[in-house]
Amino acid sequence: MKNLEELKAELETAQQAVYAIRTEIQSRADGFTYVVCILSYGSKHWQDYHINTFVLQELCHEYGDGYDGLVHIYSNNPKLAEELNAGCLTTFTLEELPENKRNVSRTEGLLNFIKP
Repeated sequence: MKNLEELKAELETAQQAVYAIRTEIQSRADGFTYVVCILSYGSKHWQDYHINTFVLQELCHEYGDGYDGLVHIYSNNPKLAEELNAGCLTTFTLEELPENKRNVSRTEGLLNFIKP
C-alpha cells in the first residue's frame, strides 16, 4: 500500500500530464473560425477564436446554464451545434455576424473580453 506522500506525488504527475495534453489540444486548430460574444450582466464581450471546439466547450461549461451569462458563437463550422451543447449557448453562421464585428482582430477581441 502506498503512503500519503507517494499518492500526492502520483497525483501531481497525473495533473501535469493532463495539463500538457489539454494545452496540446487547445493549440490545435480545426480549420474553422469562431467569433464569440459573451453577454453577461448587461455587457457584451467579443473575441475571435481560431482554434477548435474543445476550447469553446470549456467556455460553455464555465457559463453552464446561462445564469452568469449567455454565449453566442458565430462560426463557419456546419457541425458546431452538434458538437457543443449547453444551456447558455446559441450558435449562428458567420453570415449572421453583425456587420461591425466581421473583421474583429484577435487583439481587439481580447481587449473587449477583458474590459469591465
